[in-house]
Amino acid sequence: MTATLGSFHLLDDFEATCHRLKATANVAAEQEAILEAALERLAEASVDEFDHLAVHHADKPYRIVNNVNMLDDVSLLAFRTIGAAFEAVSTERNVRVAFLVDNLAPADRLRGVVAVFSALGFVVASPEHVALQLGEHDGLPGSGSALARYRDEATSVARRIFIEAVPERRNVLWLSGEVTLDELQSLASVLTPGYVGVFRNDAPIDGSTVQLFRRSVDTTSAPLG
Repeated sequence: MTATLGSFHLLDDFEATCHRLKATANVAAEQEAILEAALERLAEASVDEFDHLAVHHADKPYRIVNNVNMLDDVSLLAFRTIGAAFEAVSTERNVRVAFLVDNLAPADRLRGVVAVFSALGFVVASPEHVALQLGEHDGLPGSGSALARYRDEATSVARRIFIEAVPERRNVLWLSGEVTLDELQSLASVLTPGYVGVFRNDAPIDGSTVQLFRRSVDTTSAPLG
């Protein structure tokens, strides 16, 4: 096993991780090596380290998907493998991640985010994505027109998706640039012990910051912002 894999740089060196999968003649064996490396790093982490790994597990893929031109099957396979490792260890530790993102995203980028976080095993709640789906069903493609027409319904549906994910103990992403800070704080308030809460309202570029507003051992969420 390489030093890169052993030190859990699977997301930091995501391009290299994907290259390993593309270059191998035995994808299943390489996938197993990636899974084992991730499991080892996650399992040995302290409570504090694991909370920060949980932040990284949510935010790094979001930055990756917002800074690539396309996602291929190998990329999604890598995300599924890393997600499976995190799911296994976080379930054993009774730790979940809630990632609240206050960003606008164009339709094509939004679909990419949904694909990546679904591969990671997250429930995705996004008014803009719900509006896109409603608009496409009614023959109204385009994020702007769809969100304007379905704003209230889409926000209500997305909020329900988020809230229902919490008692089901699911990792969950909220993505919208169209709700108020008070509404985001309301979502944060439904989180229960064991949830790591992460908030992003900066643009998704390397070097930007996120707020860890809730630790897995906390019983309440800190104010967002």
